[in-house]
Amino acid sequence: MMKFVPGVGIAIPMLLLLISCTLSPTPEPTPTPQIFADMAFSGCAYLDENGNGELDPEDPGLEGLTFTVLGWSDRTAEDGCALVLIPGGVPDRLWPLVVRMKVPKAAPYEPIGPTEFTLTKDSGQRHFEFLFRKLGSGLGLRIVRPRLGAGTSNQ
Repeated sequence: MMKFVPGVGIAIPMLLLLISCTLSPTPEPTPTPQIFADMAFSGCAYLDENGNGELDPEDPGLEGLTFTVLGWSDRTAEDGCALVLIPGGVPDRLWPLVVRMKVPKAAPYEPIGPTEFTLTKDSGQRHFEFLFRKLGSGLGLRIVRPRLGAGTSNQ
C-alpha cells in the first residue's frame, strides 16, 4: 500500500511544470518593419514687382504654378505657396532628388534664377522660394529696332 506524504503530491507536478518551461524553445523575435515618416516639402513663387531681382517682403505670391517633388505635385495657392507631402518619406535609393517650380505655358511670367534645386538627404532643406518677373520686364532687356543708317535706303 502506498503511503500519502503531505505536500509531495503537489510538489512533483510543480517540478515537472518548471522543467517543461525551461526546456521549451525560445521563439524567434518577430522583425519590426521599418516605418518611414511622411516628408513634406514647400515651395513659394513670388512676383518681383519692383524689378530689383531680389525677393522683397512686399513681393506678392503667384497663384497657379506647379511645385513638384519626385512626381508629387501641388499648385500654388493665392499666397504663392504649395505643399507636397510624400507619404512614407523618401527612400535612400531616390536621393539626391530634384524640386521644381513650373509656370503654366499661358502665364506671362519668366523665372529670375533657378526653377529647380537638387538636394541631398543630408541638406535638411525642405522649403524653397522662387522668384519670377512679368514677361518683357526683364532686367537689361530692351526692344531693339533697326535704324536706318548711312548707306541704307528706305526703298
